[in-house]
Amino acid sequence: MKKFRYIIATVFVVAMGTTIFFGCEKENNKINNNLKTDLKIQKSENYQEQVRFYLCEGLISFKQSLEPYYSQSTSYEGFINLLEVNEEETSELGNNLLMLAYNCLNNGHSDEYIHNHYTGKYMAEVAIYLMNNPDSDGSELFATTAVDGGNYPCKWWQLFCHINQFVEWLNSEKVQKAIQTIKEILGIIKDANETFAAF
Repeated sequence: MKKFRYIIATVFVVAMGTTIFFGCEKENNKINNNLKTDLKIQKSENYQEQVRFYLCEGLISFKQSLEPYYSQSTSYEGFINLLEVNEEETSELGNNLLMLAYNCLNNGHSDEYIHNHYTGKYMAEVAIYLMNNPDSDGSELFATTAVDGGNYPCKWWQLFCHINQFVEWLNSEKVQKAIQTIKEILGIIKDANETFAAF
């Protein structure tokens, strides 16, 4: 009788242990699946942030190439005159970029500030434009008679040069994925006016 009780007790312990094991295994699988989902989301967000980082770098480069002209001007009109730009013949994107760069300079936005606040809107449009026009350097977006372009590594109108870091980064990334990410960024911020109060 005592032996029988031991057998019953042993079976009960094994059954309980098995139940606990499968319960823990199920919970572990749930946790692992949640971690995989979180990592997937994090990776997606990081990729979008990487794209935005290089778009910010492009704006910083563009802004720095225009700094000498800004320092010689006292107004946006004077700034445009120094650049020898015809606003009426310049593309909408070109005008937006010039206004954005001017406001960055006029408001004293540091590189860090740009990285923390700029969504990438107009540089994203530049990237899409240049990918769709592989033989272009982006200069045709500006109607300018200037021939100097400044002493910065890139002439101010050479947009391809300003986003060169982004282009080099694309060499190790899938271009279509980058284009899709840029379009997503533009979709999120389509109503933002980043030449004025929004930035």
